[in-house]
Amino acid sequence: AENDSIPSLTNMQVEHANWLYFCPWYDSGDARFVTGENYQDKDEVKKLYNSDYCLTLDELPKDLFKGSGETKTTESTKATSATTTTTTTAKTTTSASGSETTVSGQTGKVTLAGDVNLDKIVDVSDAVLLARFTAEDKTADISAQGKLNADMDGSGMPDSEDVVLILKKIAKLI
Repeated sequence: AENDSIPSLTNMQVEHANWLYFCPWYDSGDARFVTGENYQDKDEVKKLYNSDYCLTLDELPKDLFKGSGETKTTESTKATSATTTTTTTAKTTTSASGSETTVSGQTGKVTLAGDVNLDKIVDVSDAVLLARFTAEDKTADISAQGKLNADMDGSGMPDSEDVVLILKKIAKLI
């Protein structure tokens, strides 16, 4: 939906607003009702647009709805330890060692990073399914393998950050 001001990045994350549409280009030269100083903090807009949380239209791939089926593999230069164990308050233990991963008690190998719905293609439908799942949509069912594939950042639990990473993968930004 359209809105009268662009929310802050912090508020979007606190409210779990993982999907939001806003269009500041509707402002006219005289009536800046979205980006005008009376309505919007310019620093907050810059912070949101420059964050990893926001994708702009020019960052989307040209074949977004066709799904070329191609994926881009990148190598991380970030140093990681051989074994990581994380325990959450929900008593979920996650560990990763080599290519064997455990997410929410499920152990297995990631078959295709980002392929949440297991159709062997990473596309926007994977991001949408994961966004629905993280928003606690009871009809968004993801299999154990789908959850392993969805955990793009290796945090041990698929979340909204993984939605952003899937979209970046589709847009070939990672």
